[in-house]
Amino acid sequence: MNCTYSNLWKITLPIFSFLLIENIISFMDTAFLGRVNETQLAAASIGGLYYVCVFIIGFGFSVGSQILISHRNGEGNFQKIGTLFSSSLYFMLIIAGASLLFTAFCGEYLFGIMVKSPDVLHEVLRYIKWRQWGFFAIFGVISFRSLYVGITKTKVLAYSSWAMGGINFLLNYALIFGKCGMPKMEIEGAALASTISEYTALLILVVYTFIKLNRKQYGLSFKKINISEIVEVLKLSTWTMAQQFVYVVMWMLLFSFIERFGQHELAQSNIIKSVLMFVYMPMYAFGATMNTITGNLIGENNISQIPQVCKKILVLEYALTIPFIIILSAFPIEILSIYTDNLTILHGIKPAFFCALMSVILGLPSYTLCNVILGFGKTYATFIVEFISLFFYIGALYLTVYVFRSFPATWTLDAWYWILLIILDLIYIKYIGRLFQKNAR
Repeated sequence: MNCTYSNLWKITLPIFSFLLIENIISFMDTAFLGRVNETQLAAASIGGLYYVCVFIIGFGFSVGSQILISHRNGEGNFQKIGTLFSSSLYFMLIIAGASLLFTAFCGEYLFGIMVKSPDVLHEVLRYIKWRQWGFFAIFGVISFRSLYVGITKTKVLAYSSWAMGGINFLLNYALIFGKCGMPKMEIEGAALASTISEYTALLILVVYTFIKLNRKQYGLSFKKINISEIVEVLKLSTWTMAQQFVYVVMWMLLFSFIERFGQHELAQSNIIKSVLMFVYMPMYAFGATMNTITGNLIGENNISQIPQVCKKILVLEYALTIPFIIILSAFPIEILSIYTDNLTILHGIKPAFFCALMSVILGLPSYTLCNVILGFGKTYATFIVEFISLFFYIGALYLTVYVFRSFPATWTLDAWYWILLIILDLIYIKYIGRLFQKNAR
């Protein structure tokens, strides 16, 4: 496995591009709806978080698939990759169908528990009515993502993501505001635009796979679902699904608690979260690379290179992230005003925004170390670490909202969360090192 800086960047750049477009889509929803009204902006944050919560279940399964694919790729067992992928894809589509049915029949009751404002609840239901149909598309997209990241051929992810972003921008503008002969759908238009753009990305990935990928080499036949393959993936991905679910629950709890401050703070938090997703992009992109490189090196029986790769990944992450933080710190209001021209929302946002930005510095090593553990296939360990951290996070969240009653203080909690994860990850990685040394003897 070639682990030079240039090759690490070559693998990561399309993943980074994929994440960039996903976040641009979120940004466009926030920016456009911020010019409609505050209620729809707040509702989009709740509906969007629910969508991510469902998405993350499938994403967790795809991480397990990606780990196994990267191991087989490192071993040179390419035929196994095809059966792993096709079985995982079929299973993901089953999950998508179940998620659609659950949302259609139970969504109104669930959101009624989460949201206390009748106006926000009404808008959330308008949003999710169209957004729920994207489950099939996005689960298909992340299935193909696990394949191409696992075999380190990530270029197609850039193609699909840029097409998805372009379609989303055009449809957002047309459907939210009723331009280009389209109906004025406001928040429903944002949901429909995102859904259509995801199906566009899926179509590109399917066409590319049948035209460009050597399907014979990788054993891609799509003949039938292999239950034993699903069971093998589930042994890993059950824990990653639970881990990712815990992470999204943390976000949902944060926004649910912040709603107690009011719609004003909820709208501010939606903007802060949208900016953070951009700043965290290098972390998520290089995290996926760290995961798959670790898996490939294990498949090659070349574990000694992992610490060096980890250091190189961190250097690249900080090189990309620090300039983001400097620019955002220097021109906060100018940049945040891109999201909304509502001065009431922008007033007083800076303290919470600065607290959120500083936490990013601690997030990079934490997430990188977590992906080293995932690359080893120790998915149960990452879940336990996340769960322990979430337990302390909930306690701290209660204190900042109900005891200290400080909105900015709630955005300091990410920093403490990352610190705890770093400590726990380092302890476990040290344990893994000793275990492999013992087995080597």
